[in-house]
Amino acid sequence: MNLAKMKAARVIFFIVGVCVALVSGMSDEMKDLLDSLHAQCLSDSGVNEELISKAQKGEFEEDEKLKCYMSCIFEETGLFGDDGKIDVEGMVSMLPDEIKEPFAPTVRKCGGLVSGSPCEQSFKMYKCCFDEAPQYYFLP
Repeated sequence: MNLAKMKAARVIFFIVGVCVALVSGMSDEMKDLLDSLHAQCLSDSGVNEELISKAQKGEFEEDEKLKCYMSCIFEETGLFGDDGKIDVEGMVSMLPDEIKEPFAPTVRKCGGLVSGSPCEQSFKMYKCCFDEAPQYYFLP
């Protein structure tokens, strides 16, 4: 499988994983895929696992490694544009139908507020999405 197809498959699995996690339990296969993404970004960023656990609950600490972990999630799921900015419309287009209508305005609003480095943008995006719509928030 070429790199573009692998990245596209990862994006699809990520989005489906978010939807499944929100709607019901996660399949073992989906959990394995998300665990793999988590492990890769944990290794790449060097963040303390405790900071991720806190962020999963909406407790965001100003930590550069945590911010870069979040950036890795976006990067690995293909959600950074060629301009180095989060691809907000790409995110919206990939939202599962079940949450697209209620969550798309939040994604667009938050996307319009983020700036800075990829790590800073990602942190702001996750935090804003949690603050605005915690029922749809998901961080692997």
